[in-house]
Amino acid sequence: DGNFGFHYTPYNFDSNPEKDFFEQMLYALNQSPEDVEDIYFTGALTDPAKTDFYVEYKDDKGKWRRYTPDFVIRRKDGKTLIVEIKREHDRQHPVDGEEGRKALALRTWEDLNPDRLRYEMIFTPGDTVPYDRMTNARAFVRGEQP
Repeated sequence: DGNFGFHYTPYNFDSNPEKDFFEQMLYALNQSPEDVEDIYFTGALTDPAKTDFYVEYKDDKGKWRRYTPDFVIRRKDGKTLIVEIKREHDRQHPVDGEEGRKALALRTWEDLNPDRLRYEMIFTPGDTVPYDRMTNARAFVRGEQP
């Protein structure tokens, strides 16, 4: 019915791939909006006073840090997909990479309730997210198994 939540404008995308992902997801939502509660761009909310959504992780010195992933997509059935968009050159990064501290902290959340929560990192080689790397997110929006 299109009653999505409040969204502020302008969005403060810090990368073109984030903007491209968001635009592609909006297109996917137009195909099946009845299944999705909302999509949130949370990646620009780095001020702890502006969001309660973050994951804590320890840095290499043992200090607790906050990580706010880029997107949260919540379906009406209560299932949630958390998405992080990264450049391909960050794949091996010890904090931001596929096996980095942030990802490991969020995967701990995912392990607590794997039937309702999924985390996905999408690595992109350029300013757009290739269509084939959006497969899991599009499937999630449609309620399909990736």
